[in-house]
Amino acid sequence: MNIGIIGCGAIANAHINAIQQLKPTNKIYVFDIDYIKAEYIASKFTNIIAIKNLNEMILEVECAIITTPNNTHLSVLKDILAIKQIPILCEKPLSSSLEDAIEFNRLAPPLSCIGLNYRFNRAITNILSARKTRQLGDFIFVDIAFNKNSAITKKDNTWRDNVDQEGSSGAFGDLSSHLFDLVHYMTKSAIVKKTLKVARGTKVSSRKGIKLINDDHSIATGLTDNGACFKIKSTKSAPDEELGFHVNLILEYGELSYSSSNPGIIKIQYANKLDIETIKINYPKIIEDPQKEIPYWAESFYFQNKLWIEMVRKGEQSKTLANITDGLVIQNLISPQIQV
Repeated sequence: MNIGIIGCGAIANAHINAIQQLKPTNKIYVFDIDYIKAEYIASKFTNIIAIKNLNEMILEVECAIITTPNNTHLSVLKDILAIKQIPILCEKPLSSSLEDAIEFNRLAPPLSCIGLNYRFNRAITNILSARKTRQLGDFIFVDIAFNKNSAITKKDNTWRDNVDQEGSSGAFGDLSSHLFDLVHYMTKSAIVKKTLKVARGTKVSSRKGIKLINDDHSIATGLTDNGACFKIKSTKSAPDEELGFHVNLILEYGELSYSSSNPGIIKIQYANKLDIETIKINYPKIIEDPQKEIPYWAESFYFQNKLWIEMVRKGEQSKTLANITDGLVIQNLISPQIQV
């Protein structure tokens, strides 16, 4: 199967790495409005074809991945569909505005999905398996934190810092997209938006003399429609001792916890036992994670993209992948809130 990738920034590397692990090897075309970027990314891999003309690329492929800045996703989708109707995998979030996300959802061809790849992280799949096999019962409280320090360590401003990306590329829009989806995916229930309370702030207020307005720190709380409480924390300005991906679940019959600071262990504290059980996560890595990414990050693209490509080949919808409507649900949650 021939696959197109539109947008040759950093996240395109993760998709290419994932797809190249699949057998049989797929032919991958890459396009960027800056052809030099397409040439560069193609030079880093084998069997990658950089192409100057989007029309020419779409005619060659059976599906495409959109990895451009958030506010361009809808226009890129329209450009693709003007050439050919093909399934799309769009990086999250769907857009930088709810209005564009609604239109994206309306136009997206069948078998399209959104890149909420944390569903496929080994930690999450093992957490859900442990809850089921240990019969820990219903969700009472979900506490997830995704703590990065990129706002502190970043040297240059990028498209994520632009005013037109407010509400989608800060810590809340960018990182919380994954966490809201995990609450939805794990509890199998929707977040009730009227219960959502959000605190957002910008701790790194300027870079290279330019004032930064997009948030780099957020905390959100609320309820799901089955009554589970949740707290999610997303930050790009965390101190070193807090960095990583942390999950703590309170369930009917015990507590389950995981931290990427000790990535090989899930801990269970049962409600009716003194002992703490540890479950080991130990898999040979299919793809090595880049520096500063959480464990099994790269492989989550592999499992997601593998399932999506199989879905496109077979023409059958997957219940595990996040579809475009799931993306619209997330966009509705991250649409601009009151900043405090």
